[in-house]
Amino acid sequence: MKRLIAAVLLLGTLLCAMPACSDHLAAEEAVPQKTTAEQNGTEIKNENKEDTRIVLPEDYPEGFTVGFGRAEISPPLPVTIDTYGDGTDAEILREPLYATCVAVCDGENAALMFSLDMKQSTASVIEQFEKTIEKKLKIPASNVTFTATHTHNAPIPTVKDNPANVKWLQTCYKAIPQAAAEALRDLAPATIYTGRGDTTGMGYVRRYLMADGTYKGIHSGNPSEEYVGRESVADPELRTVRFDRGDKKDILMVNWQCHAASSASDKINKKYVVSADFIAPMRAGVEKNLDVHFAYYNGASGNVTFSTKFPGEKVYGSNMDCGAALVGIVEGALKDETQVQSGKVEVRTAVIEGQVRTETEERVNQANLALKAIEDEGLSNKQLYARFGFNSKRDCTHTISRGTKERTISINLTAIRFGDVGFAGAPYEMFDTNGREIRDASPCQTTFTCGYTDGSMGYMPSDDAFPHGQYEVYACKFVSGTGEICADKLVELLSAEN
Repeated sequence: MKRLIAAVLLLGTLLCAMPACSDHLAAEEAVPQKTTAEQNGTEIKNENKEDTRIVLPEDYPEGFTVGFGRAEISPPLPVTIDTYGDGTDAEILREPLYATCVAVCDGENAALMFSLDMKQSTASVIEQFEKTIEKKLKIPASNVTFTATHTHNAPIPTVKDNPANVKWLQTCYKAIPQAAAEALRDLAPATIYTGRGDTTGMGYVRRYLMADGTYKGIHSGNPSEEYVGRESVADPELRTVRFDRGDKKDILMVNWQCHAASSASDKINKKYVVSADFIAPMRAGVEKNLDVHFAYYNGASGNVTFSTKFPGEKVYGSNMDCGAALVGIVEGALKDETQVQSGKVEVRTAVIEGQVRTETEERVNQANLALKAIEDEGLSNKQLYARFGFNSKRDCTHTISRGTKERTISINLTAIRFGDVGFAGAPYEMFDTNGREIRDASPCQTTFTCGYTDGSMGYMPSDDAFPHGQYEVYACKFVSGTGEICADKLVELLSAEN
């Protein structure tokens, strides 16, 4: 029976006085169900609009329902963006940035899955997002995930000396609960369909196989005439989950093992731009052609193939071209869909204590000597490697920062399952190999593997990549094998029975 509105508001007021809990649950512990009485309206202010009121449903609809919400998070200009690790002022907004939310509900428990047009978010920013959701919507933080698309043309949340970046982050804090509330108000009965698309040739794993049997990473520069081929082919399978909601607009979720970092130095009239990368033309084309709500979830590590990367190959000239091509692939995936079962919304989390890589005192000393030689003699990367065994200056600095002190860092993992659909989220750039492992071992008919979810811990190379070194390996905080431990745990969470 539905509670009286007055009772809901009164109880909501009492709940607001209680401290919110944002701790993650243990590995196999199910998330507590959110009661009807915990859903009441509260006021927020938005600098871009008149004051609005977040109005939530008095009660969750019965059965399996899905809703969609979106709020703009475009920044003021000029704003500092992160191109390739360097702060750059962008003066042009090429297209809006969005916080997109898909809400899934089984009548008793709800989960919110956000896709954010950001490069990444720090743990502190994610914590603030979670607190905002808990405070304004009364949904536990463990039921909410935030996946960044990893566009390098988005503002940097940690920049405090540019007022535009600070204001942008405040805009995000206000947009997040608005998108979530919109998704909850939009809940409607849904039937689930899943599809597959083939993106062969569009993405690649960032390793070059050279004639001498060694590998060269993308950050080592474009391959020369010694290039033989690619280490492996990126997972070409694009996955779709479509929620058919009858008379209401369908919701389409897309997961592809390629993050939105295809053109981090985008410029218009020699000025850097703020951009959602290939996500923008993909989103616009899919929504126009198919008349659906669209949400993209960043997959495992991969890059879009452009003409400068591989001798004799030319695939896409720009991220806009890539996004337009993906529209057709998504349309093809929907032509051969499979209906799958829905079910209870289950959210499970785990904390893995990842062992941090350590360095011997001798290796740290060598790195210090190498840095001095770079400064004094201007060594090239090739000379640096020949003399000291380091790939680059950044390799040296990472080695020094790891030092010799053994320690661990907590890695928060999230698995969401509703019937035959699973969502596996990790707070790092997942390697293609581990993404495939999760996808293939998952008990779900379709599983989204999502990197940069609920934080950013940098690269997590798969075990097979460590012997070859290169940028992602020496930039990784963790010992070899950590990616496999996390992948196994995510499969375990998806497979757990209540």
